[in-house]
Amino acid sequence: MSATYYAKVENGVVTDLHVVSYEFIVANPERYGDPKLWVETFADGSGPGYCAIGWTYDADLDEFVAPAVEETP
Repeated sequence: MSATYYAKVENGVVTDLHVVSYEFIVANPERYGDPKLWVETFADGSGPGYCAIGWTYDADLDEFVAPAVEETP
């Protein structure tokens, strides 16, 4: 059985990550809140890709976007 990763996306920003089934998220709203906030993320780069806390999720493009890194002079 392979792991399934889900990202909690609030206001377009990833705020949490869990290895869990979507069915478990739905069955436990007291722990996970609104199931509609959870987006599956893929460590192999398929689907919307993989993410980390602080990344943004573009629902229109169905992809996670890393924050911009500012270069120091």
